[in-house]
Amino acid sequence: MTAGIDATAAGGLAGEMEVEAYRRLFPLAFFERHLRESVRPDARRLSEARATTVALGAVSSAHGSALVRLGDTVRTPSSYFSFTTLSQFLLPC
Repeated sequence: MTAGIDATAAGGLAGEMEVEAYRRLFPLAFFERHLRESVRPDARRLSEARATTVALGAVSSAHGSALVRLGDTVRTPSSYFSFTTLSQFLLPC
């Protein structure tokens, strides 16, 4: 592959495999190149955030929950509460 040609434009899957091999073999150089060009490996600018969405109440059985999506990453944090009295912790004498 010649210098200056985008791997995906030059070789499709083969080009992507070359980029992935380079990323694994030379991770520091790979990320330094992206920083010099002010672009992230996923083609976003450094100042550009991933698409973010939050949906509250995702788990109906939880007291508090949400479905949080940051780019391709999805998380579902939830909270469950249980209220007890002090007598439940005291041992009979």
